[in-house]
Amino acid sequence: MAQIDIQKQHAIGQGLAQTRAEALASYLASDLGFHVNTDGDQITVDATSGKYKGANGSIRSSISDIRVELTVPAESHPDALSTKISAKLAELLGEDQRQVG
Repeated sequence: MAQIDIQKQHAIGQGLAQTRAEALASYLASDLGFHVNTDGDQITVDATSGKYKGANGSIRSSISDIRVELTVPAESHPDALSTKISAKLAELLGEDQRQVG
């Protein structure tokens, strides 16, 4: 098993960060085949079938960052998955990040 740990800083506030974390979870579900469970600001994800079968973890948002922590089977190409998640999270935060400065 491999670990993926992605943490992106932001200055968009807790409410919008939670919305962005939920959008990332939706991407994991619709595009990558993960199951998503949301409980307040804690989002858990797991893949019970498909390319990432056996992967599981969480997405958490705070007032200053969004963090994705996953455990992924090594045969599921964790580096490629990490790249996809990082790119999507950057996309979700990108427009708001430009407005901060």
